[in-house]
Amino acid sequence: MGKQNLPKIDENSVMEVIKKEFKNLKLKDIVQYPAGWVHKKYKISFLEKYDKVVLRFGAEKENVHFEDDHTTDKEIYVADLISKKTDVKVPAILSRGEYRGLEYLIMEDLDGPNLEEAGKVYNDQTILKIMCQWGGVMAQIHNSLKATNFGYIEAKRIIKPFNLWSDMFKSYTSIKLDSEIIPLELREASKGYIERKIKTLDLERDPTLILYDINSMNIIVRDGNLRGLIDFDLALYGHKSLDFMFPFLDRSIGNVKTKEPYVKGYLEGGGKLPHHLDELNKLNTLNFLMSTIINYHGATGHRATWSAEYTKKLEQFLKENV
Repeated sequence: MGKQNLPKIDENSVMEVIKKEFKNLKLKDIVQYPAGWVHKKYKISFLEKYDKVVLRFGAEKENVHFEDDHTTDKEIYVADLISKKTDVKVPAILSRGEYRGLEYLIMEDLDGPNLEEAGKVYNDQTILKIMCQWGGVMAQIHNSLKATNFGYIEAKRIIKPFNLWSDMFKSYTSIKLDSEIIPLELREASKGYIERKIKTLDLERDPTLILYDINSMNIIVRDGNLRGLIDFDLALYGHKSLDFMFPFLDRSIGNVKTKEPYVKGYLEGGGKLPHHLDELNKLNTLNFLMSTIINYHGATGHRATWSAEYTKKLEQFLKENV
């Protein structure tokens, strides 16, 4: 079923799934998560048996960060890999199903705010500690989950394997460079920058599991510590520099910049920084800016201005680096 034919997800949809999955339980509350452009998620609490669970619907929208699909199979596979090969906490998958052609998962609720929310109430020292823990768990994932090739994950295997990271990078950035949503002059400048810097991507060959979308919204905290990680639908076997992009975006949680404590935690956790990380990060940031322009083109609500805003950020990036 094409995404254009998928059902519109609302509270009635949620109630239908709850009646199917939890026939004999009395519902207490349904709360929709405020974040989520590709997926809709709901926290559901009952009067008995389960305290809370999370209902996560499959992708309703296309996303062009990479070339592969957001699939339930990949989410389950990556969560299972992390839980078996590391001691990083991820949500247990309780059930899966389909609602009018759209897949969904019922997952354990990790029971805590995300780092973005916690940053509004925790003091700077606590935020620093959590950011170090964030770097540490990513080092553990990178060290524990290696592959022989770069590539996309479909169920339990790599599809479209690439021997060189530069080839995979060129493959998924070509989608953006052909998109008319991005102004032609910015696409041409971006293409030229990639062509000049592309050899940097192959100075170190170490295919590893990359989560990519592990930003502050997908890090769950509790009692002043990192509790666990969520949302793995953008995972792939790639270059570990990708998992440095969000911490390196020169932003803060509370009053604390994310870059230095993430690196500190990564090194203390046994990680080894990629060679030429600053140059690699610029290439990853360029891809992220182009992806965001395209993904949020035509968005509504608080994301309505993002495509235009990130077009300006791409223009500024190119002025500073080309």
